[in-house]
Amino acid sequence: MRKVLALSVVVGALLVAFSLFGSNLQGRAATAEAATWQTKTVTWGPYTIPANGEGKNWVTTDNCFGLGGIVLQLLGGATCVNRTVQLPCTNCYIGSITPNLVYANGSAANMDTGPMLHHMVLMSRARSDLSCPKNLFGGPIQQMGALLGGNERIFASGNERTVMDMTAQNYGYQVGSSDKWMLITDLMNMSSTDKTVYLQFTFKYATSGVTPVKPLWLDIDNCQDSELAMGAGYSDTHKDWTSTITGTVVEMGGHGHGEALATAVQNVNTGAYYCTSVAGYHFDSMDFPGPGPGTAGHPATAIAWPDSAPIYSDPRTAGGKDAMDVVESQTVCQPNMAITAGQVMRIHQTYNEMASDPNNMGIMVGFIK
Repeated sequence: MRKVLALSVVVGALLVAFSLFGSNLQGRAATAEAATWQTKTVTWGPYTIPANGEGKNWVTTDNCFGLGGIVLQLLGGATCVNRTVQLPCTNCYIGSITPNLVYANGSAANMDTGPMLHHMVLMSRARSDLSCPKNLFGGPIQQMGALLGGNERIFASGNERTVMDMTAQNYGYQVGSSDKWMLITDLMNMSSTDKTVYLQFTFKYATSGVTPVKPLWLDIDNCQDSELAMGAGYSDTHKDWTSTITGTVVEMGGHGHGEALATAVQNVNTGAYYCTSVAGYHFDSMDFPGPGPGTAGHPATAIAWPDSAPIYSDPRTAGGKDAMDVVESQTVCQPNMAITAGQVMRIHQTYNEMASDPNNMGIMVGFIK
């Protein structure tokens, strides 16, 4: 996710009267009854991506013309799309999220026809982010939370479109009656014609019988843009976060760019790894990374998929052998491992690249009960 804000101290004088909502990270107590999961598909859009171009830093919120939205656009470099982000349910718990990018007729939009879901972030304005609480004079994500009322990062996906599913364990993210969501999107188009697409997400939710969980976002430059420059060859990039809560990590999944090996999270105090989310590619992709060391949290190789006609292939390249800056999959973990307030969680993002890259991502999204 590219940087969306760069605010000076002058902005503080403009926003003295701007109300900042308090952090509310508490869920309701778990109930004994079993959850009954319902399914709802929500479509957000449209978004028109220019031919051979990119729509980046698009922030979708119903607050574009409020004070925070105006400052976000003037000083933050964001393109604000003034639109309500429909909730799948209210007074409910979301146990599963399946992301997709589609055309108006519902068919999948992917690199074989041009569009690429470079990345998207689903956020709630109702709460402050756990690892990056809102702060007008903090990092870009913190500033966004201060400007728009909240910045809780719930879910993220790249073109790998990883599914998050905690329904078997009866865990869910709580959505209140007055919650408001927003989206950050970066969409690319490898086609010579404009493409109009929609984000289409399928949710499973329940209204009772669910143990509430809190989202946890970790990345390689937390509160910034989730990107760092990396050199050619093997690299292992770290970022630490000191936990502010005590609980159990129940789900984790990572996101990296092309030539990424894996995204892993480690408890520095115990040495144990919560998750090693391994990237997968078409076996013939030119983005398939070089080898890793084969140690805990640092796999020896990425996953090779034997697709006969990969939908992730860039149509501009001969034979479809180069899926540009894209990962087809990343594995998901359900560690059910403890974290204690004061312990340090470290994200490891491993790459093995043919050439240096100034904008490599490394993100792990998890949930804690």
